[in-house]
Amino acid sequence: MAPVLFGASGVGQAYQISLLYITPPSASNQAAFDAAAARWQLMIFGDVPDLPVTLSAGSCLGNEPAVSQVIDDVLIFVTLDSIDGPGHILGASTPCYIRFAGFTPIIGAMVFDTADLADIDSLGLLEPVIVHEMGHVLGFGTIWTNLNLLAGAVSGGGTDPHFTGPNALAAFDRIGGTAYTGGLKVPVEASGGPGTADAHWRESVFGNELMTGFVSLGANPLSIVTVASMGDEAYLVNYGAADPYAHTFNVAPLPGAPARPRSIPLGNDILRVPIHTMDSRGRVTGVYRP
Repeated sequence: MAPVLFGASGVGQAYQISLLYITPPSASNQAAFDAAAARWQLMIFGDVPDLPVTLSAGSCLGNEPAVSQVIDDVLIFVTLDSIDGPGHILGASTPCYIRFAGFTPIIGAMVFDTADLADIDSLGLLEPVIVHEMGHVLGFGTIWTNLNLLAGAVSGGGTDPHFTGPNALAAFDRIGGTAYTGGLKVPVEASGGPGTADAHWRESVFGNELMTGFVSLGANPLSIVTVASMGDEAYLVNYGAADPYAHTFNVAPLPGAPARPRSIPLGNDILRVPIHTMDSRGRVTGVYRP
């Protein structure tokens, strides 16, 4: 069956996310993808340069059709397939091509495990998981190194990885992060292995924030810190689109603190593929990560 192309656009927003379905989704699943794209388009509203792109089939994960079009502003391939059976990895994602100037993604891919779709949908978590994975395609946790926004990375032998973007630092302090004494700011996940460490907010600090390496059974707010971090990636962002988020930033729960809502680990949800850079003419100029 031919891929289904879907473009999600928010009213008045210049930033455009297009989804190309390698596996046609059900109507309810497509609605969740639609809502996830619209949510990011409220947070990232400034236009980024369009690029004329011509790529042969299989240019990202290997299962994509050929591409020959002007991309405004990011094209995401979506595959619904088996990954590792029920549980474990719910979905995984990555940018595949990024702009050489600014490193904003131009093409990416998301894969969701068909063994988990019905379960996470029944728990009301399908849209949050899609939003989370879409964030990685847009650069959250995946292009930090090249932008010099990650210090103390576990992959480099560090023990206290932290995000150094000034906008995220200011947002973190503004919502209570001045009380954080557990290390350097903004704290990034130090555990969980490749795909979790160095690529998410630290679960022990941020709790149910959507961009930790866990999804909560309950509310999963996308905080102003996450929105601000996208501003540090050179996107034009809308702080007003952040979800309400109140949290006490302690390294561990205080004695007598309410129990943390049960959460599900997202596992190794960063796809490890080469990320290529493209110039303003859509020509591949190099590889960001081998």
